[in-house]
Amino acid sequence: MGLFSMPFIPQYKKFTSQGLMNRYNWEAFRWVKDNADIDASVLFLYGDAYGQNAILRNAERTSYLINSNNYADALNNKLVKREYLIRLTGDHSGVRYAYRKSLFSYGYHLVEDLNNTVTKDRDICSFDYYVFDTSGRIQALAQYNLLIKDILVKNDWIEEVFSNELTTIIKNNKPGQECIPDGGIRLE
Repeated sequence: MGLFSMPFIPQYKKFTSQGLMNRYNWEAFRWVKDNADIDASVLFLYGDAYGQNAILRNAERTSYLINSNNYADALNNKLVKREYLIRLTGDHSGVRYAYRKSLFSYGYHLVEDLNNTVTKDRDICSFDYYVFDTSGRIQALAQYNLLIKDILVKNDWIEEVFSNELTTIIKNNKPGQECIPDGGIRLE
């Protein structure tokens, strides 16, 4: 006896999807997870997949995300800056987890540590790793990513450590050292 469809009974239909991100971004997240030091800081620059705070947790490192409006403003002003508006993401971004200070008092790391202010101007030279997408919905920002990557790797202590068809990761072996001049670089 064969099966037949009845319009009033819900039917199963197989649905396939690549999910929220493509395999190239996933490869980059896996590379960071498997290769970056556990205490490494990772800056995600413009990328279509990076708009979701939860997705950045896949790197399993302290992740930061560049503010796309501030990033676009710098591009419109034809400037590569040393400081951008950058947001600390993941569980650190605004969650006030308590810890016990004494028998009857609790503290909140986020409130007490001013360096963990969620969004603020941050020195781009202070990060251990940078994740750049080389293509995206806003192609001008993807090209700006490539320009910044090319400027950073001109420093002999910054190197490309991962690349696929969409994503490039570079490592800063001397975080905090001047990688872009203080006044920025004016684009002509």
